[in-house]
Amino acid sequence: MNAKTTSLFVYGSLMRGLVHHNEMRGATFVGEKKLLAHHLVLYEDAYPALVQGTSAKHTVVSGELYVVSSLHLARLDIFEECPRLYQRRSVELSDGAAAQTYGISAERARVYPVISGDFRQYLHHMGQ
Repeated sequence: MNAKTTSLFVYGSLMRGLVHHNEMRGATFVGEKKLLAHHLVLYEDAYPALVQGTSAKHTVVSGELYVVSSLHLARLDIFEECPRLYQRRSVELSDGAAAQTYGISAERARVYPVISGDFRQYLHHMGQ
């Protein structure tokens, strides 16, 4: 019996080479992707949070697409403190692919600063 799999778009610390990428161990990397009509805010002073809708500065979010098992997705839900901290939802990537991703509501995001839509670029700019 095959385990159900899900496409997951990640855009922050879960990406390759970043601090929490080990949480993606066992997932299949598909490739780098873009998400339109979204932006990032700096959440909890250290991590990006995806917000549906655009800011005045940014409309495209860069990230990576993975295929994860349902068990792995359940572990990531716990890691991301879903639904208390982040909420998981469906998105359509710029190439038309459907994926799940973690984000926060626009209402919740209002108190956080908008950052670059490319978290690696943001970290580089901040000297990290």
